[in-house]
Amino acid sequence: MISDNILKVENLYFSYNKSNDYILEKISFSLNRSEILVILGQSGCGKTTLFKNLLGLLKPQKGKIYIENEVLEPSSKKKLKRYYHKIGVLFQSGALLNSLSIYENLKLPLDENTHLSEPLKDIMINLKLKWVGLAHAKNLMPSELSGGMKKRVALVRAIILDPKILFFDEPHSGLDPIVTSDINKLILRIRDAFKISMVVITHDMNSALFLADKLLMLKDGKTHFYGTKSEFENIVKSDEYINEFVNVSTANLNNNNSNKHK
Repeated sequence: MISDNILKVENLYFSYNKSNDYILEKISFSLNRSEILVILGQSGCGKTTLFKNLLGLLKPQKGKIYIENEVLEPSSKKKLKRYYHKIGVLFQSGALLNSLSIYENLKLPLDENTHLSEPLKDIMINLKLKWVGLAHAKNLMPSELSGGMKKRVALVRAIILDPKILFFDEPHSGLDPIVTSDINKLILRIRDAFKISMVVITHDMNSALFLADKLLMLKDGKTHFYGTKSEFENIVKSDEYINEFVNVSTANLNNNNSNKHK
C-alpha cells in the first residue's frame, strides 16, 4: 500500500559540532499530499536549522528524512539532485537575479533542468505569470517590481518545475497586511490547483492559522507541539508557552501594522 506521506521526518537529531550538544533533538513529523505544515517557534529555537536539514543543506547526526519514501542523503550528489527536482523553495528575500528580466529568471531553471523546446518553455512561463496576475511584467527587471510582485514572481519560479513539495522561508517578510493577505490566498490557490504539499516557516500567527493544516512548534530544538490546527487552537489558552507566543506575535504584528500606517 502506498503511503499518503509525501514528506516524513523520523527521530531527527542535529549538532553543528558533531557532539551531543544538539540543536535539534528527536524531531518527528509527516506531511501528506496537498497538506500545509507551518513551523513556528521563537528565534533561536531551531527553525532555520531544521529548514536547512529539510533542504539537504545540512546532514543530521541521527534520524532520517524521507520524500515519497526515499531517504534524503545530502552526501549523495545523484540522490540530492533527484530530491531537488521534487521540491521548490521560496526564500525570504525572493532571491531573484537582479541582472535578469522576470522572464529570464523564470526561464533559467527550465534551461538548467529540462530538455523542453523553447516554445514550450515560453508557454509555461506565460501561463504561470498570467496565473498570478503578472503577465504584463515578464520583460521588467526585479528592481522595477514592488515587494508583493517580487514575492509572486519568486513563487512562480518555485513552482515552474512542478514540484511535489514547496518550502517557504518567511513568505510574509516585508509585506503590508493587504499584500500578506493576497499572498496567503495565492498560496492556497496554488496548493489546491497543483496539489502541492507545503512547508511554511513564519512568525505571522494570523497567516499561520489561515494556511495551516498542521502546525509544528519548536522550543529549544525540541517539539513542543505537533498536530492539527484545531488541536493547536484548543490548547492555546491552557499551554503557557503557546499562549505567550501567540499573544506576543499578535501584539508585534499589530504594532508593526500601526507603524506602517503612521
